[in-house]
Amino acid sequence: LSKTSPMEIWLSPLPPQLHAVLRDQALRMLEENIDPDIAINSFYNTADSDPQRWLTLPDDYTPVPVMWARAVGRKEGRAARCSCWFTAPMWEVGGYLLTSVPLVVAALKILRGEIRERGVMAAEKTFDPLPFLDEVAFLISDSLPDGKMLGESFEWLE
Repeated sequence: LSKTSPMEIWLSPLPPQLHAVLRDQALRMLEENIDPDIAINSFYNTADSDPQRWLTLPDDYTPVPVMWARAVGRKEGRAARCSCWFTAPMWEVGGYLLTSVPLVVAALKILRGEIRERGVMAAEKTFDPLPFLDEVAFLISDSLPDGKMLGESFEWLE
């Protein structure tokens, strides 16, 4: 990880104040090379030390019903930030669809004889990702805004 650009993925069922503790521990692991066991123990000890403070949602808390990722790095020699997020409306009530439907598509590809290899393989080595994702989007029952499963933004930072 020391050679990769910084990247943050925000997917947390935790109250915001506790999520901040988890994020800080993750950054400490990356930047200070602390042991993951020490970081996770510190996280749990913090939550356990004052449950009223750490495990209570603020009155103005509104859960964000999407999962998104943000990567910050360099493109063409310039600092840049790229974000992407699920636009699928079912994420609010049934995010399981976003994981179960791809499994169904993979099983269908095996049953149709499109995948003949056996064993453990990386998905991108097994089939072409774009037609696979098209089939996943087709099988998802809810309509997708603009027909897209992901929204994205890109910005230069300098």
